[in-house]
Parts: sequence; C-alpha cells; structure tokens
Amino acid sequence: MYLIRHSFTVIVFFLLSAEVVFAQGSRLQPIPNVYLDCTSCDVNYIRTNITFVNYVRDQDDASIYLRINDQRTAGGGREFILIFSELRVQDARSDTLRYVSSSTDSHDERRIGLNRFIKIGLVPFVSNTVAINSLNVIYDEPADRDPDEDEIDDPWDNWVFDVDVRSNMWGQEGEFNFGLYSGFEAERTTHTWKIRSRVRGEIRRRNVELTDRT
Repeated sequence: MYLIRHSFTVIVFFLLSAEVVFAQGSRLQPIPNVYLDCTSCDVNYIRTNITFVNYVRDQDDASIYLRINDQRTAGGGREFILIFSELRVQDARSDTLRYVSSSTDSHDERRIGLNRFIKIGLVPFVSNTVAINSLNVIYDEPADRDPDEDEIDDPWDNWVFDVDVRSNMWGQEGEFNFGLYSGFEAERTTHTWKIRSRVRGEIRRRNVELTDRT
C-alpha cells in the first residue's frame, strides 16, 4: 500500500466585459408650481416677467414654496430675504438668497433687481424640468475684469478615470485559493451627452492537493 499525491491548479474563469453608455439625460419633469408668499411684492409684475414656472394660489398645489421677507436697511435701502423650499419630495431642496437694493433705487429698479434674484433662485429647482429647454444664461462681464486672466484649462478634456484592483487569499489544509479582481472605468460628461466605458476582469486560482490511497 502506498500513497500518491496529486497537485493541480484550476483556473475558474477570466472575464472581460466592456460597456459604453450614451445618455441625453433623465426624463424631464413638468414645469413646477410655485406658491409665492410675499406681502410687499408686486406679484403681478413677478408673474408677468417670470414665466418659466406656474403660479398657484393654494400652497397644497405647489411643488415650490417661495417666501420673501423684506426690511429697511440702515442706509435707507431695502433688504430682501428669499427662501426657496421644495415641497412633498424626499431630500427636499432649500435655498436662501439675499438681495439689497440701494437707497437711490427707484421702485422699478428695485422690483427688477428682486426679479433677477427670484430667477436665479428658481434655476436649481427647474433644472430637471422641461423649462430648462427654454432657459438661457446671460453673463454681464464686469468692466474691471483683468483681460489677461487665464481661462481654466482642463488637460483631461472632461474625462474622469477610475482604476480598481483587489485581491484575496484563503485556504485550509490541502487547499489554497487566490482571487484577483480588477476594473477600469472611463467617463466623460458634457452638458449635452455622457459616455461611460467599463472593463472588468476577474481571475480565480485554486490549488488542491489530493491524496490517493491504493
């Protein structure tokens, strides 16, 4: 009677997969309903000049609650506190903006300035709605801006790369196992489209020592 020992290696599998995803963005939501709570505002002027949202008279019908408080400043101007609150959604958004008008501003200049801040505050709340398709951003460059100021240069051209490598080992008497897992992901996002490419691999190695008795 004698013993014969066998040692062999089993490669379980090696897998590579690649995926490319193009996206135009998630489905846009309807135009939101705004409940405006401001006793001193020119409500008709706001509704007439800010038309990328709907206005409702009942707070229960609103998806955005806008509260505007105002008070006179020490310099004779007006300070407006704009509180934007999202209603009836999980992880509701809430923002606060502050607008201060000059003591020399006319009534028309003051309401134009207030409307500008209302528009700015509403943009984050409509960015995932159909209203975004009709909005434009206009930037008035300050006259004192340095013309030699360098623009931001992105050498990666909006590409983001992620590399993941993991391994593990385990075993017991007469058996040894080894696993290697790796992945590579490249993603590029612009305001109009998104591309994502993934490559994933996995190797498992198993050494087993068998004892034959004859």
